[in-house]
Amino acid sequence: MRILDSTDFLLKLLKIENHSISSQPITDVQIDSRLVKSGTLFFGLQGNNVNGSDYAQDAINRGASCVISNNLDKSLDEKYHLFHQSPIELLQFVAKALAKNFNGTKLGITGSNGKTTVKNLLSELIEDAYSSSGNFNNEIGLPLSILDLPVNANVGIFEMGAGQPGDIKFLSEILSPSIGIITSIGRSHLERLGSEEGVLRVKSELIENIQSGGTAIIPHGKYEQYWKSIRSDIDFITFGFDKDADFQAKIISQTHQNCSFEIKDNLNHPQQTLISPLLGTHNVLNVLIAFIASQILGQEHTFFKTKLKKFKNFENRLSPRSWINKSIIINDSYNANPESFSAGVDSLNLFKGRKIIILGDMLELGNDSKLFHEEAGQYALNAGIESLFSFGNHSKYASMVFGKNGKHFDDENELKLFIKNNISSGDLVYIKGSRGMKMERFIDD
Repeated sequence: MRILDSTDFLLKLLKIENHSISSQPITDVQIDSRLVKSGTLFFGLQGNNVNGSDYAQDAINRGASCVISNNLDKSLDEKYHLFHQSPIELLQFVAKALAKNFNGTKLGITGSNGKTTVKNLLSELIEDAYSSSGNFNNEIGLPLSILDLPVNANVGIFEMGAGQPGDIKFLSEILSPSIGIITSIGRSHLERLGSEEGVLRVKSELIENIQSGGTAIIPHGKYEQYWKSIRSDIDFITFGFDKDADFQAKIISQTHQNCSFEIKDNLNHPQQTLISPLLGTHNVLNVLIAFIASQILGQEHTFFKTKLKKFKNFENRLSPRSWINKSIIINDSYNANPESFSAGVDSLNLFKGRKIIILGDMLELGNDSKLFHEEAGQYALNAGIESLFSFGNHSKYASMVFGKNGKHFDDENELKLFIKNNISSGDLVYIKGSRGMKMERFIDD
């Protein structure tokens, strides 16, 4: 059962006393009237092409407990309809009020890479934890996730994404976390953020809204002193591979099945050895972040270690499996930027066999997109990759730099046919691209 369990509690959060809304249970929250059923709280949000408020009557007909819309139709039943000029602002207000009323610990996660993996790790490896689903990390998704908080959750884990300056500030003000996590700073969303420094500034907005007395978990090194200069009333814990980090990961062994590493720290905790099923050194850091958070929350080591061994990440996040002609495909098509591409290429060294990359465009990289794709091609070549096939307007620069074993495709079907005819037994194929490229189409066709 959710914390927001009734229209009575909703009206209490809204501080509305004189009303006609019927006392009803709330079983779920929707912004699509087609998903409304008995007990639904429906917000009629304005979209690019459709105003959800136009479907207020449809939501009532389907059994909604309460419909919040800017629909001025006087025939709408006041027992179920609550008018507001901006339903999205009311959604965000309710979420902020509910977050403030939540008695558990709130974690807010942002970063250029790894934030969804860290969120998934924490939701599985922390007892009585709740996390936002899917990619619910924007001005609509985060509030909806907060409204879904169950009554039995002791920990709420929320991901926050940024496309422009002010995004993380806005989201973290709604959440007001007691633990804030910055996973990494890299070259993502440069079209709107301009530079890595722009990325740093927007991700650092999280630090400003951690509760006083709370904790920030941050990467050791380059930007550490900058973050520490922002606040003096919260604790900072650093992570990394460097011995000077508060928590240091030291890799013992890596295979295509798991990674074993030690955790040493400068905070006088006992040394721990973890075995993770996630590929890549970047995922060692993601697990380390989750471990640090678990320690702040007082989590038992045994529970964390046991759950970690069985952890499975999403299918399209560096996931190996058997593929055509007895090859192995490593599906990393969820998203892409220069840092995540390099980390994925490094992970290929865990495998034997001919190594092939299928690269789609890394989007939203701004004016330097050509340069970043050229750097990607050079990085793959230097790493000893045998072939690189590219698809998209920008990735062609990667295959050009890669040289004689680089090949670009403008036609989707031509690339699919080439894959079918040129992938052999024992080949290791790594597929990568931004979400907008939908590179999974070349795997499952």
